[in-house]
Amino acid sequence: MNDSAQKPIWNTAAALLPAGTAGLILFGVPALLVLLTCILSALLAEFLFNLCIHKKQTLSDGSALVTGLLIALNLSADTPLWQCAVGSVFAIVAVKGLFGGLGKNIVNPCAAAIVFLTLAFGASTGTAPKFMGSTDSRPSLWEVFLGAHSGMIGQTCAAALLIGGLYLVLRRVIRWYVPVSFLLTVFLCYLVFTGNAADALLQVLSGGVILAAVFLISDPVTTPGTRLGKIIFCVAAGVLTAAVRQFGPYQESVFTAVLTMNLLTPLLEHWTKDKKSGGDHA
Repeated sequence: MNDSAQKPIWNTAAALLPAGTAGLILFGVPALLVLLTCILSALLAEFLFNLCIHKKQTLSDGSALVTGLLIALNLSADTPLWQCAVGSVFAIVAVKGLFGGLGKNIVNPCAAAIVFLTLAFGASTGTAPKFMGSTDSRPSLWEVFLGAHSGMIGQTCAAALLIGGLYLVLRRVIRWYVPVSFLLTVFLCYLVFTGNAADALLQVLSGGVILAAVFLISDPVTTPGTRLGKIIFCVAAGVLTAAVRQFGPYQESVFTAVLTMNLLTPLLEHWTKDKKSGGDHA
């Protein structure tokens, strides 16, 4: 991989630092252990996989590090460390490596790993807080924005995630309309569901919605390469996220929505290829 191709990955790693730092401040040593386990497991899995198939080592491209970091940020600080390792190995080997490596995977490795861990181990991976019901039993918008509530390591502080997102937009790693269209869709869906703007905003700020908007739905490998395709992808993913979270068996639905739309990406690109605006990749 050339230097220009590596820059977006390392910019993504830099953009994750505010959320990672906030997670360490909020959850302490347990969060650090989860982060280290996920990252080291991802790096080791990629090294051993490349070694086994006699492929040139690719650790220097930073993708395994980013994958491990993203998985960790979407787990709770009390997730058993062996489950953290399993999730990272699954993402690197089953989702990325077996499909040919970086740039050839058909679904987002982090989203696939979180769905796998949720299905395999259930509540052990943690679930996002549900801020509905009495206003006396839920944090304020300001508390959710700053991360003063329970949740996953890197999902909790909305402010840190937005800082990372702004950095990626300014560095032109992602297009601004990608996260905005997804977040706006989730907000409008919850506004319809609840009729309350504060409840709708709480749902946008909580769980993995902002993290997914910035780091998963903006993934150039598993999302459409056309402008219209990207917008359709984001709107559909937002509707799925809100609908499954509101009416499904568990609240944290954003990863299921991302995976579903990843599988539809080839169709979206085909349907929108004649309307392509410069082939912009986010």
